[in-house]
Amino acid sequence: MSNFSYLSTHPEYSLFANSAIEAEKVFSTSPAMCAVGCRKALELAVKWVYAADKTITMPYKDNLQSLLHEPSFRFAVDRNVWSVLPSIVKAGNLAVHTGHSVSAADAVFSLRGLFDFIQWVDYCYGTDYVERSFDETAIPGEKVTLDEKKIREQESLLTQKDVELEALRKQVESLSAAYTASKQQNQQSRSFTAADLTEAEAALLSDYVTNGGKLLVVTDFTTDTPRLDAILESCGMTRQAGLLIENDANHYPYGYPQTYLLPTVQSNEITAGVGSNMMVYTPIAQGIVKHEDGDYTFTSLLSTSSTAYSMEGYATAETAQKADTDPEGSFDVALAAENTTTGTRVVWINCPNFLQGTINQSVSGGNAQLLGSIVNWFDGEQTTAVISGKSLSAASLTVPNNMIIVLGLLFTIVLPIVCVVAGLVICVIRRRR
Repeated sequence: MSNFSYLSTHPEYSLFANSAIEAEKVFSTSPAMCAVGCRKALELAVKWVYAADKTITMPYKDNLQSLLHEPSFRFAVDRNVWSVLPSIVKAGNLAVHTGHSVSAADAVFSLRGLFDFIQWVDYCYGTDYVERSFDETAIPGEKVTLDEKKIREQESLLTQKDVELEALRKQVESLSAAYTASKQQNQQSRSFTAADLTEAEAALLSDYVTNGGKLLVVTDFTTDTPRLDAILESCGMTRQAGLLIENDANHYPYGYPQTYLLPTVQSNEITAGVGSNMMVYTPIAQGIVKHEDGDYTFTSLLSTSSTAYSMEGYATAETAQKADTDPEGSFDVALAAENTTTGTRVVWINCPNFLQGTINQSVSGGNAQLLGSIVNWFDGEQTTAVISGKSLSAASLTVPNNMIIVLGLLFTIVLPIVCVVAGLVICVIRRRR
């Protein structure tokens, strides 16, 4: 049984089911055509959600990029699931419009991203939801005959008439009241996890780490990743239960919640690339516990103040008040582990927002500087000097329409008149002297 074959028994998903099934079927024949199929199936699945959910607003344009980035859609979808969707679109577009070769790994990535999105759809709106995991070994291995020229022309693996698709969409839309009403209840009573590794990926990653690999892990504590956690535990690191709360006002920005951490950057060879006047920003983070009874040695990279605590009951808490059972002290937010025998080096940053561009800009590139230092450490190089990069791109100045006339009058009439008058006044004053 393939990963998407279950959709054939769900008539409510007829709008996108066949496209998803076909995308997986052609993988072994052509990863590029698989990417094209994943993009089309994603487009139809996204349109299904817009038709089914009354809380999601249709954007001005109905192309896939606009649909994905409409805020009411983007923030409704699980963020780990949504983060992969633009990559599915990009791979499909490259395969269709440029003839760009798509690797098998990229096609699997698209299939898995599509699978997770459809699982999220079923989790929110399905009547008989079952939590499933993507299995790479279940992808069909049989070769099929493909007309790649025709597929590129129609940008789809299947020949589907717009009238038929619109009829299916309207059928979903007619049930939107029921789908919308059941969504909240389903999310409260069901579980959904999309970010964890598959068994095959976990085995591959574990073997890589065991044999001297270099690994950077950035995690989100709100998402369960038991297989990834098991690999980190084998390196002597586990999660500190709870959400980190900082009590020292010097370790979080003024006017922001105490969960928006500005941790201490520990001084060592790994963080040497972070200037002494730089800060690193880790909002919404969890602590890391190190176990020093194994083969790994540890280096703290980022840590809270000694007055911080980990709120274990954060999911139901209404205030940031510390409970009697909440552990208190200095917690590692980023930790490096090294096995000198095998050469393995692992860095774990337990903050899902660490790599976001806006977060990095908030501290003038401090997060990026730390990331560069970590990469240097992985390569066995030591950072001795810090030279901040400069952008060569030129930003355009946009002037609002209502200001064009005002600025035109100011610079072409008002300022010249002022200059002439000022000159006359100065001349008169000098003559009288």
